[in-house]
Amino acid sequence: MSETISRLPPRYVDLGNPMPSIEINGTFLPNTLVDMGEAINAMTIDTMTLVQLKEIRPTPIVLELEDNSIVKPIWVLEDVVVTIDFW
Repeated sequence: MSETISRLPPRYVDLGNPMPSIEINGTFLPNTLVDMGEAINAMTIDTMTLVQLKEIRPTPIVLELEDNSIVKPIWVLEDVVVTIDFW
């Protein structure tokens, strides 16, 4: 039994949700919640205006979230370059 336990990898502490500062189009955004692994990310219209994102297109998509609420995005934006200031 002790031999099996000694072969297990070490446990790591969950650091929670990382909130680094990022930069998009030269605009600094502090404490941004990073979603590790999901393909869909949301941004408010105010933030889109602030970072001057221009290549957006309308979308007919309707999203059902985990809590069963419905969200209808106004636009879709793909392939935005994000610079992470620190981790």
